[in-house]
Amino acid sequence: MTSDRISGAPPGREAARLGLRASRPSSGTVLITVTGELDAATVPHLEERIDAELGAPARTVVLDLTAVPFLAVAALEMLHRAQLRAGTRGIGLRVVIAGAEPLRALRHAGLDALRRPDVTDALDAASG
Repeated sequence: MTSDRISGAPPGREAARLGLRASRPSSGTVLITVTGELDAATVPHLEERIDAELGAPARTVVLDLTAVPFLAVAALEMLHRAQLRAGTRGIGLRVVIAGAEPLRALRHAGLDALRRPDVTDALDAASG
C-alpha cells in the first residue's frame, strides 16, 4: 500500500489538502482512496496516480471519493479523461461518491455510469 499527502492551493486561499492512498484489495484491482477537495490545484496529483495505476497490471481501478466534499470542473474533466484511457486499455473504472453536491456534479457531467453505491459494491463488481 502506498500513501501520499499533498498540499496545494492557489495563493491567498487556505491550504487545500489532498490525501491519496492506493491499495490492491485483490488481484487485478486497485483501490485509490481520496480525501480532500478535488480542484484545479489538486487534480493533477490524482490524475498522475491514476495514470500510474492504469499503466500497471490491473483489470479494475476503483476511486473512493466518499471523503471528497467538492468536485470542481477540473475533477470532472479528469474523470472523463481517465474513463477514456481506462477504456482504451480494457480496464474498468469505478467511482464511489457520496454527498449530494459531488453526486449532482457527476450526473451533470454525464459520468454517472462510472458510479457505484459503495466501495464493497465496486470491489464486488470488479471481481465478478
